Amino acid sequence: MPNHPLIMKQQSISDGVLKDIFGVSGKEFLDLKAAIAGLQKGELIIKDSNADILGIGKKWKKIKVNHLI
Repeated sequence: MPNHPLIMKQQSISDGVLKDIFGVSGKEFLDLKAAIAGLQKGELIIKDSNADILGIGKKWKKIKVNHLI
């Protein structure tokens, strides 16, 4: 089973953890933090492995969920 980290809006998260999980720095890192801060109820940030491998687009995407199992 592949590893799919999920980030939900939370009080605090280490910058180093975000950088390690998503492989971002500079403007990409700031954009990711802004995306996390703007999450609404039921929204998550998930790593976009395809964009990361291809080197195009953002290395994450926002998804909306109804429930987690």
